[in-house]
Amino acid sequence: MKIDTLSREHALKLTCLKTQITLVRNVADYPFPTRNATGPTPPLNQWLEQLAAVHPFEDLTGTDFAATASSCRYGLADTEDQGPAYRLLEFTVTEGEVTHTIFCELMAGNHFTFSMTGPEIDFTERIAFLERFVDRFAPVFNFAYDEQFGYLTTLPTMTGTGLRIRSWMHLPGLSYLDYLRQMVQTAEVKGIFTEYMPGEEPPPGDLFIFFNRFSLNLPLATIVRDYQTFLFRLAKQEIKARIRLAYDRVEHLYDEVIRMRLIAGHSNLIAEREALNLLSSYYIACTTGAIKPINLGFEAEECFDVVRDALHLIVLPKVISPTAIQTLPAVYQQLSTPVPNPDVLRALWCRKLAKVKFTPQFLRRVNRQ
Repeated sequence: MKIDTLSREHALKLTCLKTQITLVRNVADYPFPTRNATGPTPPLNQWLEQLAAVHPFEDLTGTDFAATASSCRYGLADTEDQGPAYRLLEFTVTEGEVTHTIFCELMAGNHFTFSMTGPEIDFTERIAFLERFVDRFAPVFNFAYDEQFGYLTTLPTMTGTGLRIRSWMHLPGLSYLDYLRQMVQTAEVKGIFTEYMPGEEPPPGDLFIFFNRFSLNLPLATIVRDYQTFLFRLAKQEIKARIRLAYDRVEHLYDEVIRMRLIAGHSNLIAEREALNLLSSYYIACTTGAIKPINLGFEAEECFDVVRDALHLIVLPKVISPTAIQTLPAVYQQLSTPVPNPDVLRALWCRKLAKVKFTPQFLRRVNRQ
């Protein structure tokens, strides 16, 4: 991989696992749901009927999906942020030959939170699509809007457009080289927030979440341009850090992959954080040409999610054979029946990582150290 010939789009695809686009809208004359202000109670059932009249939806409230996959995989509200009137709705929208999934959360910080999540890096196109969909409800609901400030939201940073762009970035290279503090400071200067604070332990799998800081008095095009520019530069820095690890700190990467193989090959139980860290080591070794990639059975951008949230209870049994489960000691077989134990399934799934081999080119660099 030659960093001087790597396009910024390619660099971003290697480092950005997914991005969530969110538009927040509130109905005028009703208090924000997170505030203790007195006022009329939002007519939830009426709002649901009005939404359904514009476009049909599926109510996912209280389902296994809402309890397991929604927060980690799609960036939806955590359980503790959901009030008694919370509803999670799923809209399926077809435009041309493409079908999109749009989630709508009611009463989670704002009245309506519409969002889309995917691996695409063309934020402009997705924002325009989501705006067109949300605008279909404008004639039905009197969205709170001010001529001076724009759309009114619970969070001042979202007031204006109501837009939030939130990206999950995989940054093991910058993490290993201890550039995290500099990375966060740069983000703040550029008007970008990160959910990681300097001094904290790096998040599992070196997965960092960034989002745009301001929306007030800024055109959508400006927000998207500045945010994309920051992500592109960050992605290029991450790729440079990975290349530096592969050439200047080759012994560190070698030890990391050896550790990954030992843990993945001999553990009958793997905790969530450990599984994410193993995957992180695997990906950085693959993108630097240290090891040969293997087929894990999932798309690259889904691997972290599958391990991180409880969706693996549904997905993993499809790729893990009953024979593999029976190779475990009896105590772990019992844990896998009738509901598979997450730690056991993670261990079985990660065992594939123990089969990777170093490339001859990487071994030659190791031997020269």
